[in-house]
Amino acid sequence: MTINYMNAQDMPQPAANYQILPAGSLVIAMDNATQANSTNNFNLRSYGLVVFLLNNNVKVSWIIQSGKSKDGIDFSTTACMVKPSIGTISNFNFKAGPFVVSVNDTIGVAGLIDNFNSNTSQATNKVKVYRTMADAMVDQRYNLTGFKPKAALLNNGGNWTIHKDYLLAAGINFGINSIGTMATNWEQAIASDLMSSCFTFASEGHWSESNLTTAKNVTNNIRTFLLAGGNVLAECAAVRTYENVGRFHSTGGINVTTENAFSNALTTLSYNNADLSYSQFNGDININKGGSLKNWTYSGSIQNNEHNHVNGTQNNTNIGASVSKLNTGQNGGLLFYLGNHKFDRIDDLTVLNGIRMYLNAFLTPPPNNNTVCLNIGNPGVGIDSTQCFSSPSRPYVNAKIEWSYNKINLTYTIRTTLSKEFVDNTYGASSIGWGWPQHNFNDVAASDFLQISLVDKAGVKKMEMKLDYISSSLDVSSGYRSLGVKGGNGKMITGQATDVVRVKTSLDKNFNDNGYVLINNSPLTNYNYGSNSFYPNWTFEVWYEVEVKASAFGKVGFGKPYIASLNAIPSKTGLSTEPVLPSDCALENIGDRTLPNMQDKGLPEEMHIFPVPAKNNFDVSIIALKENYQTIHVIDAMGKIVSTKMIHVIPGKNVFHFETKNIASGSYNVRIFNEGKITNQKIIVLK
Repeated sequence: MTINYMNAQDMPQPAANYQILPAGSLVIAMDNATQANSTNNFNLRSYGLVVFLLNNNVKVSWIIQSGKSKDGIDFSTTACMVKPSIGTISNFNFKAGPFVVSVNDTIGVAGLIDNFNSNTSQATNKVKVYRTMADAMVDQRYNLTGFKPKAALLNNGGNWTIHKDYLLAAGINFGINSIGTMATNWEQAIASDLMSSCFTFASEGHWSESNLTTAKNVTNNIRTFLLAGGNVLAECAAVRTYENVGRFHSTGGINVTTENAFSNALTTLSYNNADLSYSQFNGDININKGGSLKNWTYSGSIQNNEHNHVNGTQNNTNIGASVSKLNTGQNGGLLFYLGNHKFDRIDDLTVLNGIRMYLNAFLTPPPNNNTVCLNIGNPGVGIDSTQCFSSPSRPYVNAKIEWSYNKINLTYTIRTTLSKEFVDNTYGASSIGWGWPQHNFNDVAASDFLQISLVDKAGVKKMEMKLDYISSSLDVSSGYRSLGVKGGNGKMITGQATDVVRVKTSLDKNFNDNGYVLINNSPLTNYNYGSNSFYPNWTFEVWYEVEVKASAFGKVGFGKPYIASLNAIPSKTGLSTEPVLPSDCALENIGDRTLPNMQDKGLPEEMHIFPVPAKNNFDVSIIALKENYQTIHVIDAMGKIVSTKMIHVIPGKNVFHFETKNIASGSYNVRIFNEGKITNQKIIVLK
């Protein structure tokens, strides 16, 4: 069998990828007839065998027939059961997404199967494996070569053991991390660990969160992981929390008036995407079993390629399982939603299939079958290094991290500087770009922090900490300083606080090194952040600097810092947390909103459009003198408005993105209405 790899095979109507499966290949059956257990239901341990083989570097493919209907056949062939015992040669219809090992890759696999099956004494619970007796044409959905699934079991609602139980029921108990030991395929983790600790998948059990800040922080980390290609599953109340805060599947969140309204018979269920990995199960599933959120509908419109896998029909279309895809163009980036609190029976097929959906999500691979994690560099001892991070949707929201090694002190100093388009050291009557209400010193002292992770050269996270920006303190004459990781908004999350030598921030420096104790108004400046003659050394940029011991990284050595989000409550974007990804440091100047040579009377408002002509999209760049709300219309040659966008501008440069997928080729006017003034510019769309 030729091993091919096809990207983005996890969207509705996937393209077929036909391959010849040679005679002598092995099939791990995944349907109820060919993989029955002692209770005559499906044997969940077949998933465990697949993971066990992947852990041992066996080349495994997942076969799913594109376009098949619910419980349709994936492929048929003459075969014979060879494990756990020898059966008779017959013609078999393999369904529900079987896994196969090509004959050329079967050396040593029989011993691995026996090894896995030896972990259960009950013969009927041993996984059944078949050998093909003839060549077969199969539709290879995923080539899992090199894939080793690793799940982060999130515990925000205190329900991580729900998903642990699913994995254990499938025999996936390799390296259990219940007391902090190293795990192979899953471990309890927190959302901010997802990128720095290298996972393929994350899942959240029941979580009903009333604290909006907490929910935003988690869902922002989830979004970062999804955009990087990781897969995530939320179940029960976690669906409500994720969707209402993160808006991953819809523009309006969960419709509160229809929650748990479905109570119809199984015969009224629809399975619309039976040929995608999430729906590889045989028989029905109960979407009204129990829990805070069993089934639902969405408010507003759907987005991010949302598609349902189980829902009611006709008079009640409530959803029991759905998926969105944020990382298009390649595998991964899938957010799976699953209703009901817990699927806790393996002798009831409609309950067991809920566990199967979870395991299907767990085994759906990310891009290139790799874990989703940091691209660890090797800066070398004594060499200064730089890494930048920016928002995937607003590149002007960014940060630069610079670090260096001190050979005398044996320490690393790491400074993170945030873009002034996100936050700055202006407040009170001197605020720049903050709009109304103005930015106050108390806002800064009450809430701002930087969360940063430090990993060694092997990519293992050794330290994670929150650095306090500034808080009240009795041990300095100014009354305010950064409390580092030991107070205010600072704390150690991973590692030892004794490995942190010192923490300094730019506002701490303004107050305590420069002696500028200003708690009402920052120094007056202009939009170019020109210096103030009364406070010439005032730093307007927000930066955090931490010095840590090199010994914290052991013999492997320090690798790289990482941040998953920027935090400021409030910030200039209106969001207290902005997820960021590693980026080219050239991006830090993209979207720079400062106005060169701007004096008090300033320049007239300017508008620029690029690229010209536009094909798939174009950006409208506006240089504004003050903060307000404006309206942009795209108008065709007949005077018809083809697109409208309400925009929020702040002083300086603003960039707004327009898609042209619903705009035909032709000449258009882009017209801005701003407090009675009209600015107009032509744009040509050429597809």
